[in-house]
Amino acid sequence: LQLRGKTNLVYAVDTWEGSAEQKPDVDRIGGCENLFQTFLTNLVPHRGRVVPLRTESEAASRYFSDESLGAVFLDADHTYEAVSKDLRAWYPKLRPGGLLFGHDYVPPHARSLNGVVRAVDEFFAGKSLEIRPMSRVWKHVKPGQGTRIWS
Repeated sequence: LQLRGKTNLVYAVDTWEGSAEQKPDVDRIGGCENLFQTFLTNLVPHRGRVVPLRTESEAASRYFSDESLGAVFLDADHTYEAVSKDLRAWYPKLRPGGLLFGHDYVPPHARSLNGVVRAVDEFFAGKSLEIRPMSRVWKHVKPGQGTRIWS
């Protein structure tokens, strides 16, 4: 991945087990081991640039020092509790000027409204937050002195 002319590592955090609603799909394709092996096969052209971390999101956040990451993208469990937990775990890891963004911000959708939308709106109350409705993405640039990767 190239950002501002530098090659950066991408850490892909997932259990590859799927959520409760995704479990039938994961089982249909041969289970989480098969899904993970398929992911690794797809990474071959990107070897050395993408590092899979096969663990829960909050546990993975502990591998990183505070203010050490330039960008974090959240798209995991969409429940209010899980999104709130992810925001609390990953926000301190973001350096000033870094980008925290995520997916499935869909106010008309009741499940998203009670999960992602509510958690994101509460966490960023009083802070800058941009919503891109067509892509269902939200973004926040952490304030402070630092190199911005996104304007």
